[in-house]
Amino acid sequence: MKKPAAAAASAAPATKASAQPVLACYKGDPVPRIALPGLDGKPVDLTDQRIAGDSLVLWVGPDLPSPDDFKVASGFAEQMSGANIRLYRVIVGTKASLSDDFLAAIPDFVTVLFDPENRLMPVFDITTTSFIAIRPDGRLGGVFSSTTPMNGFEMAMGYFQANHDIVPFSIIQRQAPVLVVDNVLEPALCEQLLTYWRTGDKQANGVSIGSQSNQSGDTAIKVRNDVVLLDQKLFDAVKNRIIKRVLPEIFKAFQFQTASMEALRIGSYHSNDKGFFGRHRDNKTTFTAHRRFAVSLNLNPVTYEGGQVNFPEYGQALYAPPQGGALIFSCSLLHEARPVTQGERFGIFTFLTDAAGARHEQEMIAKNRGTVQPLNMKK
Repeated sequence: MKKPAAAAASAAPATKASAQPVLACYKGDPVPRIALPGLDGKPVDLTDQRIAGDSLVLWVGPDLPSPDDFKVASGFAEQMSGANIRLYRVIVGTKASLSDDFLAAIPDFVTVLFDPENRLMPVFDITTTSFIAIRPDGRLGGVFSSTTPMNGFEMAMGYFQANHDIVPFSIIQRQAPVLVVDNVLEPALCEQLLTYWRTGDKQANGVSIGSQSNQSGDTAIKVRNDVVLLDQKLFDAVKNRIIKRVLPEIFKAFQFQTASMEALRIGSYHSNDKGFFGRHRDNKTTFTAHRRFAVSLNLNPVTYEGGQVNFPEYGQALYAPPQGGALIFSCSLLHEARPVTQGERFGIFTFLTDAAGARHEQEMIAKNRGTVQPLNMKK
């Protein structure tokens, strides 16, 4: 697996127009570092730790806002303050192009930034007035284009208010050391993967046991029907999203550098046979010792009952990411997928390793050639 690209080129002005490439940013992607000059001429870096962690709205467009536009923005000031949302008006040009009357009309809660070379809008593939929503984790929540500020603010505020309300403030006294990352796979891609599973060759209940096999079936341990993802286009689509949206989060949280990834398996836990995966660790056999992190991506909405993941060493909390969301955890953690009691849970599953683990995996395959099926490691 190729190393993920750097966060992306800064949106700060360059000395030459061609000095840095324009890297497209789409919903769910980490937003490139944005550092633009403010009214005092000093750069404002939106990744600064005094700003990061809040929701950001970048109000951008080729034309200057009018005094009435600023009045519309003021109507959302209280809502933004209550949801920890910062508003930035990005102006294509420099401060020298602004009149004193314009400067006097800027509300106190609006931070003005300047983009003299119009380098920001192309990153988000926009040419008209738009509202760029950047989540507290630095990923793109969405780009809302509108001919009227009222409509644009309503869409951006609606997005953030919905996400702000989903996860209320709470006191955490005990939890497993895991990551939950939402919006890794978009719903359309999830549906494509579900269609692939429905038409694919099923492999039932495969587990790795001791040093005998990595393809054993044991219904006392696991009841799940898997389809290995062999379609190259679909595989690349999932891999690219993992590289762009999951690996940076793993590195940020655990300082872990991923080198390779195992085959992608689409699996179904069905209530008809109480699909489950009993307590286990993912790196305790000859064929799994190279694994470092497990990635479990939910493919369907959580309308089923049961099927959540539990880490019994860390309490009784149950983990169930939303559709397209990922649960990421160390393969050393004891965990289980609870029985599905109603409906069906679909997921796509893989394991990540570092350079040392990748070498160990290849050595294991060579040593056990003929008794172990390669795990389709992708560099």
